[in-house]
Amino acid sequence: MKLLVLAALMLTDPLASGTIQSTVPSPATVRVEQRLRRGRIRHLYVSPYGGMSIKFMFRFAGGHKAIFKPSQTRSSARYKAEIAAYRLANHLGVDMVPPACERTLTIDGLRRATAHPKFKALRKRMDKELRVTADGYVRGAAIHFLPRVRETRLETDKRWHQWLQPGVTIPRAQRHRVRALADILLLDLLFHNPDRFTGGNLLEALPTRRLLMIDNGASFRKVATLDRVYHRESLKVMQRVRRVTYRRMVRLDKKTLARVVRRPLGYGGSYLSRWEQRALLRRRDLIRAHVEGLVRSHGKAKVFLR
Repeated sequence: MKLLVLAALMLTDPLASGTIQSTVPSPATVRVEQRLRRGRIRHLYVSPYGGMSIKFMFRFAGGHKAIFKPSQTRSSARYKAEIAAYRLANHLGVDMVPPACERTLTIDGLRRATAHPKFKALRKRMDKELRVTADGYVRGAAIHFLPRVRETRLETDKRWHQWLQPGVTIPRAQRHRVRALADILLLDLLFHNPDRFTGGNLLEALPTRRLLMIDNGASFRKVATLDRVYHRESLKVMQRVRRVTYRRMVRLDKKTLARVVRRPLGYGGSYLSRWEQRALLRRRDLIRAHVEGLVRSHGKAKVFLR
């Protein structure tokens, strides 16, 4: 089970409701990012949640928590991809990827967190898989730990597929959910995410039912096509898109992309390589061609969601 988050000490969360349409970070988001980058860690421990990647957790002063996904050799657990997914989703005005910021911890601290004999196997994995700098540090993604979430049933309950077909009337009670799902499909195709609807990678916050796109470490491959079976199936389902998200995606050019995924001062470089950025822009063009074909066949009114 790939759950990154299930519950937190706090019963409410400033980021747990709605889909932010402005690309300007809210004060609540700014506070969360500042905490992820520089908040004082009171307790560091091994993450109790499953998955294939090595993960830790820490509790900040004040009770907030975060997942820490360190730099590691496993290709499906790239911490830079987690941060790139958050930044790009935020740039496109889609507030469904939990905030993720770069943070550096010492390998000694991570080893102390695994001192108990029950973590013997994990320590062996750490020795093989963690990327440690020459001076004993491990970079990684600090990911906001969201309160009160549950897995969705959208992998098996696929009634929403019909509502994303051109011109189909969406029940009023389902309109917000369908808009969110249209955004998820578009972003996952753009990011080349391979497994959103395979279980455990899509959660919803309670009680708001806001959808949460987690475990993005396998995204952003140097693949300039959408030929995988998973992505071809996603294109078949995505027969409608949100107008505002689509327009922002179309305007995502080479210069803007490079700026959005640039690492902070002091780190240098980018969260996506030059080849990964080129592949993303090519996928943007393929998505655009797909949507333009739908518009030619059905008309704008039947394809674009508000």
